[in-house]
Amino acid sequence: MWLGTAAIVLAMGGTATAASMVTSAQIKDGTITAKDIKRGAIGLTQLSSTARDGIQGEPGLTGPSGPAGPAGPAGPSAVGQINYVRSQRVYWNGTYVQSAMATCPAGQRAISGGGVSVGDAGMAASDTVASRSGWYVIGGMSYQGNTTAYVEAFAICAPTAYAVAASTDKTVAADKAAIARLVKRYEASISCTSAKIGGAKKCIARGQFCAIRNQKDYKRHGFTCRQDKAGRYRLS
Repeated sequence: MWLGTAAIVLAMGGTATAASMVTSAQIKDGTITAKDIKRGAIGLTQLSSTARDGIQGEPGLTGPSGPAGPAGPAGPSAVGQINYVRSQRVYWNGTYVQSAMATCPAGQRAISGGGVSVGDAGMAASDTVASRSGWYVIGGMSYQGNTTAYVEAFAICAPTAYAVAASTDKTVAADKAAIARLVKRYEASISCTSAKIGGAKKCIARGQFCAIRNQKDYKRHGFTCRQDKAGRYRLS
């Protein structure tokens, strides 16, 4: 009889316990917070993989540096790829100012340059063109009768990848137009007198070298050929 009573009590107790259990469906989202959960009650194995990935621990100590890697191969040298180019000789042909331009090979840009002006008025300009594709010079001549005087330009060129200020948005056509404008500007700046000296047509100005044998021709146009302190004859 006692056993039967105990079984009934246990059965009733089991039924009462099942009836008082709370399921997840009965818990409103956000009502249970961290303070409601006993410390250590939930382990990492009970968390989802997303939750485990989101947990960040304290930063670890910095590891030792790794060994240095091997030295890389030497880069290519541009020395053997530098080119020296010259323009054609441009002779004076009835003008007082003339220009020449040395153009670099395709894919190269001017890194330096210069030129010569075989004319008695000297060199008026020597510079790289705006596109960096070459070098130009402008020279002057005081008289038109000389058929042997000329200007000539040269450029030192390097591959675009090695050249300083290797390229611009300018073109060769724009360069030539700019040089033509400089020539006209220089022509306009020359202050000289057209005269026939020694049988040749010249543009004479004070300070130019002169030949004493043509003194009468100079005086006819208001000039005098005098010897300076260095022993050279110049117009005054």
